[in-house]
Amino acid sequence: MKTAQALYDRAVDQQKAGVSPAIDTLRAQVELQSRQQQLIVARNDFAKQKLALSRIIDSVGQAFALTDTAPYDALIPPSLEEGLRRAFAARSDYQAALAQTRAAELSGVPPARSTIPVLIWKAITGTSA
Repeated sequence: MKTAQALYDRAVDQQKAGVSPAIDTLRAQVELQSRQQQLIVARNDFAKQKLALSRIIDSVGQAFALTDTAPYDALIPPSLEEGLRRAFAARSDYQAALAQTRAAELSGVPPARSTIPVLIWKAITGTSA
């Protein structure tokens, strides 16, 4: 909300100075009003949830304030290596391919010749009279 207000104020100042067209001010105003509407909706939802809670605890008509806040713990993204390890561990197709590779290595049988590309050239050579 504060960011949208600051952008709107800046757009108005730039329009007054003649450096920015009126459409930029209009865009900033629309963004500000959108944020204000979102704030109103969030406050109304909070009030509805408080009313539902007061009905559940049977204290309708009594004013109360919520004292405990939800704990917040910042999410620490995993390192690239850890992320790749988790991704490969979760992929069933990758795990199946690894299992097939291990089974082939343990069996001691070389891979079939059909998997190796082969070029066959047949020609008839000779002289014609």
